[in-house]
Amino acid sequence: GSTVRAIDGIDLEIEAGTLLLVDADKGELIANPNAELLAEFQAQAAQQSTIAERELAQAHSLASTRDGARVEVVANVGSLADAFYAIKQGAEGIGLFRTEFMYLNRREAPSEEEQFDNYASIFEIMGDRPIVVRTLDVGGDKEIPYLNLAPEANPFLGSRAIRLCLDQPELFKTQLR
Repeated sequence: GSTVRAIDGIDLEIEAGTLLLVDADKGELIANPNAELLAEFQAQAAQQSTIAERELAQAHSLASTRDGARVEVVANVGSLADAFYAIKQGAEGIGLFRTEFMYLNRREAPSEEEQFDNYASIFEIMGDRPIVVRTLDVGGDKEIPYLNLAPEANPFLGSRAIRLCLDQPELFKTQLR
């Protein structure tokens, strides 16, 4: 499905209680739709719901190409909630556990115990399914103030990921333990 994220540059003055239709595929917002348009949108929503239910019912079947080649379907996750959702949607494992999300939006690095508990919870719900864990990958697009990284002209080539971990071995060792 499509997602409407924002309507930039538009000042909307819409009375409270006004019926609005959002067509995310076309990027349109329709105020006070007529009965015909409303019925059309309701029919589309019902059809999409039916398709989604059918797809979810098949989500736990093994995936393969039309010519029969087996395809492993795994999910990238950054949290326990992501892992639950992946299982619900039929993921056969975790292709990438993005551990950096444990380090974001906080004042200090997560403790070894906190990390252990987080990993253990995800491993438990994944059972025997495979999990690929990526060590801390921050810098560049994910800044963490408590790491005190110096500004860089090109942070994607600078102190990030394994280079950061090797520069701050205690941070890295805590995660590895």
